[in-house]
Amino acid sequence: MAESQVHELAAAYALNALDGSEQLEFESHLGTCDSCRTELDSFGDAAAALALSPEPASPPDELRARILAQARGGGAVVPLRSRGRSRLIPALAAAAAVAAVGFGIWAASLSSSLSRERDARRGRESALAVLADPAARRVPLRGRTGVLAVAPDGSAALAVLRLPHAPRGKTYQAWVLRGGGRVSSAGTFQASRTTTVFRLGPAVPRSARVAVTLERHGGVSRPTTRPLITATV
Repeated sequence: MAESQVHELAAAYALNALDGSEQLEFESHLGTCDSCRTELDSFGDAAAALALSPEPASPPDELRARILAQARGGGAVVPLRSRGRSRLIPALAAAAAVAAVGFGIWAASLSSSLSRERDARRGRESALAVLADPAARRVPLRGRTGVLAVAPDGSAALAVLRLPHAPRGKTYQAWVLRGGGRVSSAGTFQASRTTTVFRLGPAVPRSARVAVTLERHGGVSRPTTRPLITATV
C-alpha cells in the first residue's frame, strides 16, 4: 500500500474498523510516523470531548461511512524487478546478514513500541466507555477542570482538560482513598495534548475520594506529594 494511503488509515484505526492485515500495516507505519501519532491523539481527544458532553452524542452514520470509504481506497501494487550477477551474491549475502541483525534489533524495538501503543489505546477506550456510560455518576474535579465518572459497578475514569505534561522523570499517579486512612494506587499515567483520559485500576466505592499526585517515574506505594486533583464520590 502506498504511503499516502497508509496515512489515510488513521481515522479507521481510531474507530477499530481495520481488518487484521490493515491494522498490522498501519501499526508498523505508526512506529515511524510522528504525524499519524499526532492525528491519532487528536481523534482520542475528540472522543473524550464527546464523552464529556452533558448528553451522550453519536456521530452521523454518513461520517463513519465516508471515513471507511476513504480509508479503504485501493492502490496499485508495483512489483520489484531483481537484477544482479553471480559474483555479487557473496557480497549481498554478507550485507543481508548485517541487515538481518539490524532488522532484528529494530523489530524488537518496534514490537515494544507497538505493544505500548496498543495498551494505551485499550486504556483510552476503557476510560471512554466509563465516561460515556449514561448510568455513571459524574463528579467535578477540584484543582483542575474535568470530571470523575463512576459507573454503577464502581469502575471509574478521569477526564482532565489541559493537564500539563509531567516533568522529566515524573509521572501522574491516581489514588483511591477510603475510610480509616486506607490508600490504594489506581495507576500511573501521562498527560495528553488537550484532554487526558485515564481508567482507574481498582473499583471506587461510595464515599471514597480520588486524588492525583505527581510522583517519580514508575509510581510509588504511597503518595509523597500534595494532591493536584481531588474528587469525592
